Amino acid sequence: MRYLLMILGIFGTDYGLKEYTNSYRLQGEETLLRGKVFLRNYHNPGAALGFLKEYPKLNKSLSVFVLCGVIWEFLRTLPRRGYAVRKTGLALITGGGLNNCMERLKKGYVTDYIGFNVDNKKVRDITFNISDFSIFTGMFLYALSSLASVLGGGLREKKMRQEP
Repeated sequence: MRYLLMILGIFGTDYGLKEYTNSYRLQGEETLLRGKVFLRNYHNPGAALGFLKEYPKLNKSLSVFVLCGVIWEFLRTLPRRGYAVRKTGLALITGGGLNNCMERLKKGYVTDYIGFNVDNKKVRDITFNISDFSIFTGMFLYALSSLASVLGGGLREKKMRQEP
């Protein structure tokens, strides 16, 4: 249940922030945290960093295809005992992916609104949303969990047996 609430929380939070951004922040930028973070309204027609923006149908199809794979893995893993890190990662990816995919299918773009004021202009020009951060964090947790499983690590909760 907590993983489903996590998905709904990410989806709802980012949906609300995107609606607010599109309604009230149509022009310009606003800085936060002493100028280190700024808010702006950017409509990204492509995937990450504008990848595939010249191919909107392919971009939409790939988004749906990848999201279906993530949801399948989440539903396959959810009933298994343990795997808390993996489930958390998949829930983060699913929540963010659902939100970005829904907006891409509905509007043809994804609204990004958070940027970082750093010296490197290429990095400064990149804009994110909460779903992006959820997807990145979820991918890291899923990879960490997978690596731990391969190495026989302790991130997966194991059922303890008592021998007589």
